[in-house]
This record gives sequence, structure tokens and C-alpha cells, in this order.
Amino acid sequence: MLELNQMPSQLAITRLIQVLGSHGDVAGIQEVDSLLKGLGTTLNLSSMVFDNNIALAHIKK
Repeated sequence: MLELNQMPSQLAITRLIQVLGSHGDVAGIQEVDSLLKGLGTTLNLSSMVFDNNIALAHIKK
């Protein structure tokens, strides 16, 4: 979607982060975070969404 200059919904991004966390993919979560920061737009996502799922990903490894 990002390659087509379309912005996914806040819910879609949250679900993606949750799936990455449950699969232990810390690098994937960090990549999503950096992609969103690179876009320069805010989706009003709490930083805790990233923090909690990174913690979960570390547990799932």
C-alpha cells in the first residue's frame, strides 16, 4: 500500500504490529515503526502499541 502512496488504516497497522509481535518478529515491528515515521504523517498510534508488542515478540522468540 505504501508503494502505491496509500495510507493503511490505524486498525490495519495496529493488527499488523500485533501479528508481528505474536510471531516474535522484533525487526518487523521496528521496520513498520520506521516506515511510519518516514511518512511524516501521524495516525495517532500510541507508542505503547509498539513497546508492548516488541516486549511480546522478545518473549515469543
